[in-house]
Amino acid sequence: MRLATAGLAIATFASLVAASAASDAPPQFGDPLPGLTASQSGAFADGKTEFNSAEGVNDGLGPVFNGRSCAECHSVPAVGGGSERLVTRFGTTTNGQFDPLAQFGGSLIQDHAITRADGSTHNFAPETVPAAATIVVHRRTPPLFGLGYVDAVPDQTFFALAALEAQRGDGTAGRVNVVTNVATGLQSAGKFGWKSQVPSLFVFSGDAIVTTYPPVPQSAYPELLRHADLDKRVAAGDLAARKPKITPHLPKVRRKR
Repeated sequence: MRLATAGLAIATFASLVAASAASDAPPQFGDPLPGLTASQSGAFADGKTEFNSAEGVNDGLGPVFNGRSCAECHSVPAVGGGSERLVTRFGTTTNGQFDPLAQFGGSLIQDHAITRADGSTHNFAPETVPAAATIVVHRRTPPLFGLGYVDAVPDQTFFALAALEAQRGDGTAGRVNVVTNVATGLQSAGKFGWKSQVPSLFVFSGDAIVTTYPPVPQSAYPELLRHADLDKRVAAGDLAARKPKITPHLPKVRRKR
């Protein structure tokens, strides 16, 4: 199953894609950063290929999804960019706390579905916002350019910046969101996502795969990340065999319905 290790390749592509640079021949959006080694250039090329690859039913796509490839949404002004494509999030408030309504597949809507035309034995229907939702938002696809620089910043730098801001005493200091890195089981500084809830591009890419087109049981997501390897595709059967090894303290990611 191709999607099992796509996250690592995509994360590598995102980490090496150029934002902009001042030089005699500045790279364009979507180009690799200048000065890469042969190994890094190869990793960039592999990641870009994975980023552009359209998934099908035989690859594990479906039954519902938001896009067949990463580049389907991240494409403007070049591969790795943004677009006007919107995704829908929904939820409600329960006992004063946000409730993603996971029992209805929340909080992310998958607005596409596989059909017999895709080789499926059944025509599936895309998800729709449930009547129980009282919160519905639409989020535009963001560009990924330059995020490799953010990923490379040590956690301690974010803590140091927050402490420096707090010394001003003007009430505007930021706070580091400490999260569990599902790939390592360790606590890390959150760097990505609307709430800084994701610690690395690797984890972010894996999360995007299992929520945008969930091809594997999301309960196996932490184990999938632990065993991802660019040189060895992890088949679904292998994941199932490894599942008992998942340690109890790792957080579970709810499966989309």
